[in-house]
Amino acid sequence: MMADIGGIQEYARVRQLDTHGEGNPQSNPYGGFYKRSAFAQGQPAPPKRTPRQIKDTAFVMGIPIEEITPRVHEAMTLIMHEMDTIRWQAEVSKKHEAHLMAALDSHDLLPVVSRHAFDQYLSHAAEHVTRTKEPSFLLFVKILGLDDLWQRDGAGLRDGYLVHTAGVIRSCLDEVDVVGALDHGEFGVILNLYQEEAVTTKAEAMNELMRKIPFVMAEEEYPITAVWGMLEIVANGQPDQLLLAASEKARSSQPA
Repeated sequence: MMADIGGIQEYARVRQLDTHGEGNPQSNPYGGFYKRSAFAQGQPAPPKRTPRQIKDTAFVMGIPIEEITPRVHEAMTLIMHEMDTIRWQAEVSKKHEAHLMAALDSHDLLPVVSRHAFDQYLSHAAEHVTRTKEPSFLLFVKILGLDDLWQRDGAGLRDGYLVHTAGVIRSCLDEVDVVGALDHGEFGVILNLYQEEAVTTKAEAMNELMRKIPFVMAEEEYPITAVWGMLEIVANGQPDQLLLAASEKARSSQPA
């Protein structure tokens, strides 16, 4: 029985009429994007299929070798190349999405997670409390004097001060504890499976360490002053409400 190759031949005819190929936004609206994308440029594009691969594919498809005319061969080459390109674009999209998600979850300056990621962790902590009834606590830390530091010494020194402060906070915690940058020199810390006394002890130790390790630049010391508020994470608690309540506790406390 002769193989039905009419569809392949028709495809070749249509593609020959398309003088723009992949660059034509009507025939391939995403082709230009993938070629221009800096992320895609770092991913090697699929290589062209060899004539031997085309013949092997035709054999698997049941097309007799004698029916693979130059026109059919050209059409099959185009089809296989577009299939390879689509797979490549899908892989690039997945990697790009993973890259964007990682960037979204990491703070762009500080060695802690972003506000977006911290809200998610806080939601998960509240859900964990709901399921297990095991306690978790939220620590809200407010760094004082940042505006004065910015006015006196500029944004560069203020940013270095914040990076140093975030490192000190992180050094006081266990690996499973989550630290997130909020706004205006505020940090949130999720402490899992702690008793309230243990959380208070850890917060006081963190405060003491910040006193002992000031930020130093050009042989000048910049002491870290902070206030903090502690809140037990309640079942089904909402991140905004939990942070607001912890912030109010910090606001009512006295500077160290």
